[in-house]
Parts: sequence; C-alpha cells; structure tokens
Amino acid sequence: MKLGVLGLGSSHGDDQIGWVLVDALKDRLPKSVVCEKLTTPAHSLVTLLPQFDQVIVIDACEMEQKAGEYRYIEDGSGFLHMQNAPVSSHTLGISESWQLLLKLEQSLPQISLFLVQLGQTETMAPISDCISEQIPNMVEQLNQTVKLRCIN
Repeated sequence: MKLGVLGLGSSHGDDQIGWVLVDALKDRLPKSVVCEKLTTPAHSLVTLLPQFDQVIVIDACEMEQKAGEYRYIEDGSGFLHMQNAPVSSHTLGISESWQLLLKLEQSLPQISLFLVQLGQTETMAPISDCISEQIPNMVEQLNQTVKLRCIN
C-alpha cells in the first residue's frame, strides 16, 4: 500500500499551512509514507493522485468557520462528489482535480482531507496567530491518523 501526505499551499499567509504541516510531519512518519508539498493543485494532484493507494490532502480553505478551525474528512471522495465550489483556496482546487480524474477514468486512491479554515492570504505574509496556535494539535491528529493507516 502506497500512502501519500500531500500539503497544498503558497507563500501567502494562511495558505502556507499545508506546507508547514507536511514539514512538521515528515520526520515523524514511517519512511514508506510519501510527503509532498505542492503549489498548483490541479496539475500536481492530477499527476500524483493516481500514484497512491491512499492519500491525505492538507489544505487551507474557506469553510465559513472561525480561522484556525480544522476538519478531518475520512471519506474525502464522498465529500468531493458533493462539492459545487472549490475545496481549496486555489482557483482550481481539490474537487476539480478529483472530478477531472474521474472523467478521465483514472485509478483513484482512497482520499482523506484535512482542511484548515484560513483567515488571511496576504502576499508573503506569515501564517496568522490563530492558525499558528493550532499547529501542534493539527500535527498530533495527523500523526496519529497516518500511523493508524500504516498499521491497517
């Protein structure tokens, strides 16, 4: 079983959270887990997703919640099928990439989503304090989730 942890992001404020979490996780996870930081979800996801059996995608997004709140969705495929809007702070996000792969009849992995409510995406700004404060909790939840997947 090939497991990937993919962090989407950019250098703009809270949109960095996918990268930050992948960096924090990569030394804690088994070497068999592939950790990648991605900038352009459409191209990167369309290329990478078919390479895995299971994948956890980490991204900042708009969920109409308080900045820094996060949500883990075990069955990401069911969630992505129901989306009308991008599940990403990027123009062409996770759901569009997933739908494209479905239309191309590509082999798709079991996908889970770890989504973080962003607060700001100012150009070249650091991550906001409300999200920084949650990073240890996010890392712990993701670490436990990935390790359970490796056992099963």
